[in-house]
Amino acid sequence: MKKIMVHFISYCFVLLMSLAFTTSVNATDIWISSSENTSLYIMDDTISYGTSPHGKWITVSVKIVKHNRVIETVFSKYTTDMWRYYTNTMRGNHTTVVIPRHKIFEYMMHRIGWTYTIRDNLWYY
Repeated sequence: MKKIMVHFISYCFVLLMSLAFTTSVNATDIWISSSENTSLYIMDDTISYGTSPHGKWITVSVKIVKHNRVIETVFSKYTTDMWRYYTNTMRGNHTTVVIPRHKIFEYMMHRIGWTYTIRDNLWYY
C-alpha cells in the first residue's frame, strides 16, 4: 500500500509540474472604443503587414460587438499618397482616407513599429 501511495504522489507531482510549465497561446482582443452601444476590438492575432512595389499595407480583423460581426480592415499607402483603408463590407474598390486620431490605425502603427506623420491636421502620411 505504501508503494502505491508513493507512485500516486509521484504521478501527481509529474502532472502538476507538466501543467506548471505548459504555456498556452491565446488570441488577444484589444479594446479600442465604444459608442452608441457598440464596442470595437482589434483581434491581435490577425495582424499582418508588409510592403509591395506599390507601397505599404496592414491588415487586421476588427470585432464589432453590437451585432457580433467581424470586419476585416485593410490599410494601404501608395508611395506618395496618404494612408487609406477599406473593409470587407465596403462596395467595390472604394477606399476611405484615414483621418487623424483613428484609434485602430494608431494602435496598428505603434504595434508594428512604423512611423507616420500628420499633414495639415487632416491626413496620415
